[in-house]
Amino acid sequence: MSQEKDDTPLNLGGRLGGLEAKLAELKRQREQAFSERALELETLVRNVDAAPMLLAEIRRVAHKIRGVAEGRPHLHALATQVEHGVLDKDRLERDACEALIQRLREIAKDASEAQPQQQRTHTSKTRPAAAKTAKPMPRPSRRNRKMVPFTRPRRFEKERVVIVDDDLDILKIVSTTLSALGGYEVVTAGTAQEAIPALTRPGAALVILDAMIPEADARSLAKTAVDAGNRTIVVYSAATSEELGWDLNALGILSWWRKPLSAAEMILKVRQIIKASKTAEE
Repeated sequence: MSQEKDDTPLNLGGRLGGLEAKLAELKRQREQAFSERALELETLVRNVDAAPMLLAEIRRVAHKIRGVAEGRPHLHALATQVEHGVLDKDRLERDACEALIQRLREIAKDASEAQPQQQRTHTSKTRPAAAKTAKPMPRPSRRNRKMVPFTRPRRFEKERVVIVDDDLDILKIVSTTLSALGGYEVVTAGTAQEAIPALTRPGAALVILDAMIPEADARSLAKTAVDAGNRTIVVYSAATSEELGWDLNALGILSWWRKPLSAAEMILKVRQIIKASKTAEE
């Protein structure tokens, strides 16, 4: 039996509080690792003249940065400029790329300096001493005890959501949001090889698919899911379907979500599309 979920913002408000702190720390850790992205991009730019095929890798890195640039419009704009320079003009926008590398390092430095210090405070809670004159409560006799019938708690089958994304930071944030806030069973895959068993297992309530998976065509992964009966598929990408030239109707994809989404936006979208899919099947 599936558990019915209330998708109203009011119902989410109470549970968002505890999750927001956890997601904020995950975001800080992700931005702290931007220094690694900057080094990767810098290395690619240094070698691209000798190996032009590295342009595709530069585009991939810029695309991933767009997907994690939540609340940072300048970073998003720089990454978009670099990606589109490769995609539209087949060339490297060096000024934008250098500015992007510098901005990544600035954000990583700020994230490192904002690292919370572990403050451990031990508070001793002493229980009030019981009065010496206090007498224990008498236990009722077996004859006077009321027998309460045992009833097993109702078990709810969690709806399964499959997430395929090679960006492990996004994978962790989205899976944490859906499992902790939404109560879903979440199956994650960071590579095409990991994705195949998850996509071919029937009965998924939703498949969330990144549009750019290394060494794989994400469109073929979508077809694999559809062939297995998992027809509720959305793409979660920093780019638009027009940018990548995807025909959603031909691929059987229901929706295209732009990265990044907040925790509240993500959970509401997931609930709405699963509910709409169930209604369509009835």
